[in-house]
Amino acid sequence: CLQATMQMIALISSLLHVARIEEGRFGFVMRSQPLLPIIEKVIEQFKKLAADKGVAVSLVVGDGHFPDLSLDEEKISIAITNLLDNAIKYTPPGGTVTLSLHLDTATVRLEVRDTGMGIPQSQVRYLFSKFFRADNAVLLQTSGNGLGLYVVREIIKRHYGTVTVESAESKGTAFIILLPIKKTA
Repeated sequence: CLQATMQMIALISSLLHVARIEEGRFGFVMRSQPLLPIIEKVIEQFKKLAADKGVAVSLVVGDGHFPDLSLDEEKISIAITNLLDNAIKYTPPGGTVTLSLHLDTATVRLEVRDTGMGIPQSQVRYLFSKFFRADNAVLLQTSGNGLGLYVVREIIKRHYGTVTVESAESKGTAFIILLPIKKTA
């Protein structure tokens, strides 16, 4: 009963996020701040879930001085949370999830890579569509409503960034977020 209630709360929350995004009322409050502490806070929230499932979560931070970015901490946390939650959910016990942060010339690159079930190549192009769940994810019967990746994409777009995916069925998935060091119009 508690699990069903939690799933219903998650669905309602996702639907509210989507409605606010589409109505232009998602309310972004951007301020210059570092991304790394936000990532660390999200990882901390998932430590117990990952440990209970037997999935190792690690953070790799590249060399260099990471500049502050124009971020809405709450919204970027939602995006990272959705990606990390999916990575843990679709990675079997004994697998790994690695978040990595690197500095490129004009962007900060955040990658969430797992050793999970992967996504059928024919379905990758639909991943960021509302209510889409890959066939193998549905068969696994994990909870999900197909809204998380849509929300991720919209949040990253509002940060003037991009999100892409690399995946191979049975080999894992990587979501790559590129956030500009300087906002571009």
